[in-house]
Formats: sequence, structure tokens, C-alpha cells
Amino acid sequence: MSGDSGSSALRWFVGIVVTLAVGGGGIAAWKAIFTPQPKVCSISGNVYTKDDKNPLPLPDVRIEYEWQATHSYLTTTNRDGYFKFDCSKINPDAFPLKLRLSRKDWAHPTLVKDGVNANDDAVYLYVDTTEQTPPVVSHTPIVVPSVVVPNRNGSIGPPTGTRGTP
Repeated sequence: MSGDSGSSALRWFVGIVVTLAVGGGGIAAWKAIFTPQPKVCSISGNVYTKDDKNPLPLPDVRIEYEWQATHSYLTTTNRDGYFKFDCSKINPDAFPLKLRLSRKDWAHPTLVKDGVNANDDAVYLYVDTTEQTPPVVSHTPIVVPSVVVPNRNGSIGPPTGTRGTP
């Protein structure tokens, strides 16, 4: 009896294969069944100032993710603070992502969001810009005054003709 069910299953499978192969779109259907589909993954959201009364969008914010002690660039926010990136090439073991934000006029990058999952489409990130004071950059050379002490004979430089005694 079990031999009959095995041969029935085989006949059924062969019948499906023949039907797909002979039918008009059978080969295309067969390929669609056995062709791996590309993984689709995107994450999007907005970056705002952390202001309870009036949060403002933050443009030009560089977004990276941290994983295994490295930082990898993802995208940069547009003028409205909006971002979207393709996460299909990110190693699945890196999820959930830790997002790190930086901007040219900030003193240092900041870790804002931990736990971002694949296909999150409403990620809202808030940055306390009062903690992001710009670094002090001076284009004026710093001149360190030097102290010049003349020798006993009034010349500047190592003493001449003496043994270094005052």
C-alpha cells in the first residue's frame, strides 16, 4: 500500500512538471518557482532637533550603523531631515541596528537609536543640538613667545669664553 502512495506522488509530481513545461508560460513559471528572489529591505524616517515645543528637521546628517566595532555609512538626510536607505546588503546578524549620527558642524558623532529593524519605515531620531557644539577652529597661528636671556657679555646664544658659570 505504501508503494502505491509513493508512485502516486511521483506521478503527480511528473504531471506537474510536464504541465509546466508544455504550457505556454510553463518554463517561466518553473523558473519563478526555483529562482531565488532578491531580498528587499529599506529603512526610512526623519531626524529632528530634540525640542519639546518645536522640533525642527535636521538636514545634512550623516547616518551610519555600528557593528563589530566598525561604522558603516548608510545615507545622509535631505533638507527636510528625511532619510531612506537600502538595507538588503547589511549582514542579517547586524540587526537590530545601532544608528550613529554625525554632521560637519557637530563636535562629535552621537549614538541616537539602538534597535532599528529591517523594513522599519517610521524611524524618528531626535538629537539634542545643545550638546553638539561645534569644535573651536582657529585659522590664526598661535605664536608662543620665547624668552631670550642675554649672556654676561651681552650676546645672545651660548656663552663664549666662559665655563658656564654666572
